[in-house]
This record gives sequence, C-alpha cells and structure tokens, in this order.
Amino acid sequence: SASSSSSLIAPLMVREGQAAWVIPSLANEIKASSCHVIDDDVVSNMRQSQRLTCKLLHDMDVKVHRWSDALRPTAPWAASSEAGAAATAIMPSFFPDYCNIADMLPVESTKSTVDLYSAAAAASFQPQSSSNNNNQEEETMIKSDGVPPLSKLLDLARSATPSAVNEFRSVYSTFEPYEKVITDKWTTERGVQKALQEYCRDGKTAFANTYFIASDCAVPVSDGAGSNIKSKYAAAAARIVRGSSSPSEGMALREAPTRCFSSALSLGALSARDALDTARNRS
Repeated sequence: SASSSSSLIAPLMVREGQAAWVIPSLANEIKASSCHVIDDDVVSNMRQSQRLTCKLLHDMDVKVHRWSDALRPTAPWAASSEAGAAATAIMPSFFPDYCNIADMLPVESTKSTVDLYSAAAAASFQPQSSSNNNNQEEETMIKSDGVPPLSKLLDLARSATPSAVNEFRSVYSTFEPYEKVITDKWTTERGVQKALQEYCRDGKTAFANTYFIASDCAVPVSDGAGSNIKSKYAAAAARIVRGSSSPSEGMALREAPTRCFSSALSLGALSARDALDTARNRS
C-alpha cells in the first residue's frame, strides 16, 4: 500500500477478488456512506460486474455516484445517456456527420475536472482534532493486500490470455516497432506531457523525423531470454522506414502520434481530455 500526507487522500488500499464481493464488503467494513463508480464499461463482463456491484451497494443504503471520463461529455448523445433517459440523440455513424457536431463542442480540460473533484472532496472532508489523531488512525486502520509484484501482475495477464497466443509468444517475438523508445520516453506522465507539448509545437513531420528513426525500430525493451528472436512486425516496419527518404514519409498518416501516445493513454499517464485540450487550445 502507499501512504499520503494529504488530508484529502487516504492511503491506497488494494484488495483482490470479485468486485461485487470485495467492494460491498469493504464499504461495510469502513461504514462507507457513498461510493464513486465510473460509468458502465463497453465490455459486457465488466459492465455486468459494475451493475451488480452498484446494486449491492444501493441495497446497503450506500449512495452510488457515477462519473464519466468521456472525451466529449457535453455531446448530445452523452448528455442523454448520462441523464438515464431514453436517448434523444444518437451518435452519428457517418464520420463527417460526427465531426460536424464534435468540432463545435467545447473541450473540457483535465485541470477543470480535477479541480471539480478536489472541491467536492474538500467539502465532504471533516477534519479531526489533533488530540484524537492517534486514536483515529488506529481505529480506521484498514487491511490492504498490497500492490502485487510485477511478476504476479504478468502471471495474471498470461492467465487471461488465450493459450494459443501464449504458445505463439513462446516461439515468436511479438514486440512492436519502436518498443524501447516508447517505453523509455513516453510511458510516464512527465515524459508524455513533454512529448505532447513538443508534438503540438513542432508538428507531426518534425516529431516523427526526430524520434522514429529506422535504427531504433526493431530494438526490444529487454535483452533477456528470447531477445535473439526477431520480431517480424518490427523488422517489416524498420524496412519501410529505412527505404523512405525520411521516417515521416515511410510512416502511415497517424502512425507517429499513435505510437507515441497510445501506451500512455492506456496506462493512464495521459488523459484523452488533456491530449485534446492541448491540441485544440494550447498548440
């Protein structure tokens, strides 16, 4: 677990198990009166788990607050869905029609969202007197399973991976083009924020020509076991870039920003709202 000196942030607690059992159990353990849950996931298994968990919390008289990380929360189809009413607007299936609506919508920056949640947390926080601090900490000490080590997280990922894929990976390398560059430079919040500013300032062509050189294309992250097996995917991409007058000429239209930012977006080091806000308002 992790500790924090902030009066608004409790120590990180990690529990393993089914959400529909773990979260209500934890809520009962700490006598929670409310719980914040992200909007329903698009994946059916996750969505079913979320809905069951929220129902159980509701049955325990725990107030459930749903929140959204939608890129355009003010879109007509997003607003009608969030209100829980019948959809009054349907997202256009034809991309140009979608752009006609989306391009006119305001961009919600990450900072305004963080400020909103911080204000809500501050309003609900009730400070304890200093004389009761020690007793309060002892009374509210909550068991945490701790953050699993990387080896266990990798084992969990492999257990959820189809056996045919695991078998293929044991024989053939599947690392992607520019894997080491991406991992070393753009998977942390500071690194990807710097890259985002540079990309918006210099443009796609200059950015691609600076970072996506052919000699770095087929370099894996690790030099451990199996690194002698070449990735045909990375080698093919390197061959295309090497045969072009410049990396930007050999790469696909949106390949440079996709390779740079997709990992950070997946890991949470970069938010989609922040990327859109930077590109639209600060470039």
